[in-house]
Amino acid sequence: MNNNFNSSRPDDFTYGPDETIYFSALRETKDRQLFRLEEQLNSIDNLNINLVENLIVYPSPSEGLIHFFDDYAQIQIFNLEGKILKQVSVYKSGEPINLSHLESNVYIVIAISPEGKTNYGKFVIK
Repeated sequence: MNNNFNSSRPDDFTYGPDETIYFSALRETKDRQLFRLEEQLNSIDNLNINLVENLIVYPSPSEGLIHFFDDYAQIQIFNLEGKILKQVSVYKSGEPINLSHLESNVYIVIAISPEGKTNYGKFVIK
């Protein structure tokens, strides 16, 4: 686990004894919360994440291009194993992000607003 209190970075992801993926994230209240990802997923409806999803990714499912409604200082795309697959700095609302090289699966996105607010979401590449 990453002990840096100001960060929820890819090295925060770990496997539990039952092969479940866990990660910690800094909440707005500046405390950390542990979250669990289900490993065997084939649709966005089966994703069980114990966090507030406040980020809309469209379209989902996607053929490979995704968009966001707001501007962000940073966007990070993760697979379900916690590996960072794409990082975008200074995203402008509506710009396409090309992820067509990714396999069909569910992905996690973390976006940091220009004010420093962390937003979470998920989407499907079909």
